Amino acid sequence: MVSFHGEPLISLVSMLAPRNRLRLELDCLEFTASPAMALNENLLASIEEMIAPIGPISVRRMFGGAGLFADGAMFALIPGDGLYFKVDDATRAAYLAEGAQPFRYETKAGTREIASFCSVPERLYDEPEEFRQWAKTAIAVARRSDLAKAHKAANRNRKPILPKTT
Repeated sequence: MVSFHGEPLISLVSMLAPRNRLRLELDCLEFTASPAMALNENLLASIEEMIAPIGPISVRRMFGGAGLFADGAMFALIPGDGLYFKVDDATRAAYLAEGAQPFRYETKAGTREIASFCSVPERLYDEPEEFRQWAKTAIAVARRSDLAKAHKAANRNRKPILPKTT
């Protein structure tokens, strides 16, 4: 049963694929949204305003929050009331020195930690210029990460060159 705050919305969902070849039934799916998961629209508007001078940024809503993208690279995550910037081994120490925490979320199996995103230090909200510098760094990290993934995928798909046999 699909529920929202414990109230059943529907008991069975049927979806027909093209040409009626596949029928998918979802039964016993439990979804609970809490106010803590909901995207804080005021926070999103404030962040968009602070980073506007950087250049075009797109917002994609996902999982009750939002992702911020620059040129298709996700550089920030807004899950509810928090903001997390993309980090790597070169930038993580600066965040941790400011008391930032890696992004964590709860699953049925326990807490999961995503070390590639760290919370933005609180003081940066009062320092727009420095906030933008950290955002630019997060954008650079996201681009490097995407480039590394693309390079890795290209190498994985490359066929080995075999020596010619005579």
